[in-house]
Amino acid sequence: MSLKYPGGVITKNPTEPTATVAKGVWTLQQATNYNKQGIWPRSPGAPTIGTASVSVLTASVPFTAPTDTGSAAITGYIATSNPGSITGTSASSPISVTGLSANTSYTFQVQAINGAGTGGQSAASNSVTTANIPGAPTIGTATISATTASVPFTAPASDGGSTITTYTATSSPGGITGTLSQAGSGTVTVSGLTGGTSYTFTVTATNAIGTGPASAASNSVTAVVQGQQAYTTVGTYSWVVPTGVTSVAVVTVGAGGYGYYEVGQTSSFGCFVQATGGRPTLSGGGVGGQGTTIGGCVGGGDGGNSGTSANNVNGGGGAGGYSGNGGRGGNYNGACVSGSPGLTGSGGGGGGGGGGFYNGCSGTGGGGAGGVGLLGQGSNGSGGGGNGGAGGGGSGGCNGETCGNVLGGRYGGGSNGAGGGGLRYRNNISVTPGNSVSVTVGRAGNGCTCYGGRGAVRIIWPGTTRSFPSTNTGNL
Repeated sequence: MSLKYPGGVITKNPTEPTATVAKGVWTLQQATNYNKQGIWPRSPGAPTIGTASVSVLTASVPFTAPTDTGSAAITGYIATSNPGSITGTSASSPISVTGLSANTSYTFQVQAINGAGTGGQSAASNSVTTANIPGAPTIGTATISATTASVPFTAPASDGGSTITTYTATSSPGGITGTLSQAGSGTVTVSGLTGGTSYTFTVTATNAIGTGPASAASNSVTAVVQGQQAYTTVGTYSWVVPTGVTSVAVVTVGAGGYGYYEVGQTSSFGCFVQATGGRPTLSGGGVGGQGTTIGGCVGGGDGGNSGTSANNVNGGGGAGGYSGNGGRGGNYNGACVSGSPGLTGSGGGGGGGGGGFYNGCSGTGGGGAGGVGLLGQGSNGSGGGGNGGAGGGGSGGCNGETCGNVLGGRYGGGSNGAGGGGLRYRNNISVTPGNSVSVTVGRAGNGCTCYGGRGAVRIIWPGTTRSFPSTNTGNL
């Protein structure tokens, strides 16, 4: 209960002010006396501002604490931005202010806080500007290999105040992209382009703020169609040049011959390149097939001859190699005499079959020779052992007698007593999309129960970047 009286209040429960609380009703004189005694609650003075700095979107605001802490100890500080009134707090200097907007200039003021409240503001800090997106890179000269482009660029003059982390190249048309993770200049690789399509590219830079403007467009480059077509079944075909294909490389393998009886047939690709088949023994050893040069530089080897005697118990001759010949077949050396081993092929050619052996009504026939593969030059085929051993396949071709139920291995291996098929290739043949080219796969020489290895033709493109004997000749 209290009673009013002029100039004040009489109460049964008087209160005393503390450093942080002033409760009760006081006369002006009482309030003045308490303030003089330093027990009236009072907020701190203003801090002294320091030099603000910024990193990307975060400011660091240093300050010096006020000498006047007010009526109680300072418990913290608050910094406030202008514009935006974005705040940060700390128990000591400096204060971090986060969440600022990109490419914006700010000043900051700091206030101290104690139990009585928040003190006055410091002077405004210097102005700082937050980071921005990077500038545009400078485009270089794009190049292309098949369906993959290389797009060089020079880093932009400004990274926007934040380190660049990624560059992105984008194709037109298609919006196909490639990225490069680094800060400076470089080259972006863009894969998966469509053959026969012309493209330009732009490059952008990205930092912590975002992605900057695109560079100017690059020069135009045209993606090259890549592919291959193999013909391995005997017959004549019409190969239609695919859209976007203007050059090819081709390998042809003639078929292997058989024994006394039958010549292996020629394999060919139009009027550009062909390889003849192996010939049978006839009056002497079987003769290997050869390649034919038609209107340009071609490479490849001849099929191996069979053994030299006039007998189909000779070993067959190996298929021709990419840079050498098939191995010669081993000789039949007469009744009750061991047959000679076949010779190893060269330049990736097939090995010759071993010469046969017989004694009366028992013995072995001549060995079938090794064929040759179509995927480019590989290892040489080994010669077959004496007494009818099979020759090994060269460049991934099949061994004689053991592959595809033929005595001459695929492709082009000679059977017992006959020569192997020749191999010829030609690179960078100009063709016209939509035109047809006649392709012939030669039939092997056939006997009653055995025969030579059949011929084959394989086409790869583009002929400007894929070439025999071994440049990008595998299947893609």
